[in-house]
Amino acid sequence: MQTIQEDIDAIIPYSMHVSSRYLDLTKQKLGLTRLPKEIETLSQEEQWTLGAPKSVLEPLLDHWLETYDWRGSESAFNTTLPQFRTLIPLPPGRDGNDKKPIRTHFVHARSPHHTAIPLLYCHSWPGSFIEVQRIIDLLTHPKEEGELTFHLVCPSIPGFGFSDASEDPDFGVHGAAEVFAGLMRRLGYEKYAVCGGGWGFDVARALAVRESERVLGVFTWNPVFCAPTVRGKPWEWVKWHLARLTGARWASLSFGYVPSEVDLPAVQGRGTVGGWPLGPVMHQLFSMRPQTLAFSLCDSPVGLLAVLLDLVATQGPGPLLSIRPRSPFLDPGELEMQDREYEAAGHERLHAAILYFLSMLTSSRMWLPGAEAGLRWLRRAHIEALATSWDDYCSVPLGISSFRTHATTTPLMWGAASWPVAWVRRHQETAEMPGWEAPRQLTDDLRECFGRLLDGRLETKSSEMMV
Repeated sequence: MQTIQEDIDAIIPYSMHVSSRYLDLTKQKLGLTRLPKEIETLSQEEQWTLGAPKSVLEPLLDHWLETYDWRGSESAFNTTLPQFRTLIPLPPGRDGNDKKPIRTHFVHARSPHHTAIPLLYCHSWPGSFIEVQRIIDLLTHPKEEGELTFHLVCPSIPGFGFSDASEDPDFGVHGAAEVFAGLMRRLGYEKYAVCGGGWGFDVARALAVRESERVLGVFTWNPVFCAPTVRGKPWEWVKWHLARLTGARWASLSFGYVPSEVDLPAVQGRGTVGGWPLGPVMHQLFSMRPQTLAFSLCDSPVGLLAVLLDLVATQGPGPLLSIRPRSPFLDPGELEMQDREYEAAGHERLHAAILYFLSMLTSSRMWLPGAEAGLRWLRRAHIEALATSWDDYCSVPLGISSFRTHATTTPLMWGAASWPVAWVRRHQETAEMPGWEAPRQLTDDLRECFGRLLDGRLETKSSEMMV
């Protein structure tokens, strides 16, 4: 896993290869796992209110221990994801001392089309560069003539995957944006588009603020925005309340809102704690004392799997996740087959399979380098997001793809208080992680969004789309 690099400007091809000794150690730890007891009289929905149920996690443990083929996955990743590493220099710190360059791992897939647009994909937490596995070919090699194509770049945030961690305790969202900007310069991309969801959207925003002259536009999916305030953005506040008063039934007074957004139901049920969405609450709890939590998660692969399974499940219909009669760990070809059988099999079944699939892969990605750097990064990201300047207006145009989601959502046009919202599409299909669940819809949206932005047509487009 180590590469000697003497030339700081060199871009070195990279292939994953985990030592057999490390794999044997992981298997040994899995075999020695002691699972906690739980109240057997509770229903699975009631068990989910307490966290990841043993009945859901135990089959995953068995599969990881007895069936999961890391060498096969390793080969598939190396085949489908062209990977590289390079050293990215950083500017001096606040004390004036030079910082150590960060060895950054990234996927870089160039399209054969000379008109392709560079697209920087920012992964989330928890997440990794494998988020692009199902969209990489769709973006770089479109099937129809004349479709917009992209040169796809997906770096690993320092401390994630195969990127070295920063030694700076203040390294967070802005630090990641700084590294990514340096990487795009290293690759020779003077202007480029950026996309990302979750914390990846925060990195994309920091990058757009930092490199507003170079970033052509930002694209995200299922974002969560803060409501406009009368003191911060009075006109956006007025538009929001006019839309609410009229139920967004008249186009002239809807300002991009739709009726389903202005009549938001109260957040309730399994996904909340004290009225707050459970997912963000868990993220914040994990980030408060990262080093303490790291002792457990770095030593126990099952402990890490349980945490990530719960984090992923809080973004979706947790009670629907149940034991499946066959392995949920599917390769992309099998997932494509399930997509074709979508109507017959039922969406909940496909959704559960993908949640399981992602939880397994994410745990593998975080288990290899250790969870401590990612947790430190998350802590700093929360601190940066609480800054009063975080929601300052960014002049880079924003495109939004919205899918139905079981997690807490906010009206899309709330984002107009912080961005020029230039393109919006609302899907009727449920997709918590569209890169895996709805790759074709997501890539079609990316093409249309950036096609319009690059044509200079920055009008807001809001369409109800039956998918």
